[in-house]
Amino acid sequence: MANAKFEKVILAVDDEATVLKMMEHLLKRKFSGCYVASNGKEALNLLEKGVQIDFVITDISMPVMDGYELRKKIFQFNPNIPVIAITGHTDEEHLKKLEEYHFTKVFFKPFNKADLESIGEVIKNI
Repeated sequence: MANAKFEKVILAVDDEATVLKMMEHLLKRKFSGCYVASNGKEALNLLEKGVQIDFVITDISMPVMDGYELRKKIFQFNPNIPVIAITGHTDEEHLKKLEEYHFTKVFFKPFNKADLESIGEVIKNI
């Protein structure tokens, strides 16, 4: 049962190509579907085109549209889509802002394979 997939479609968003590729590789093994986008605008375009997403995991610091703006737009689009944040910022100002935007969960960089694999547990508990 360890190889069982969650019947969920996840959208991974990160502007770092190597991080995005790693996330895509790991998430495709855990979820029935996985889309990727290199910034918030690309991610939002997928949702606006009607792609059904159950969950979003997004970097915070990205060009074009950052993770905060993406979180806000997703909430306006569909408040029921959970959003996980990934960030390297641990200063008090950023931690407060993360809390204000009501992310479902926050992972801090550098994150590892075990962190990504724990996303399934986060989903089960929602």
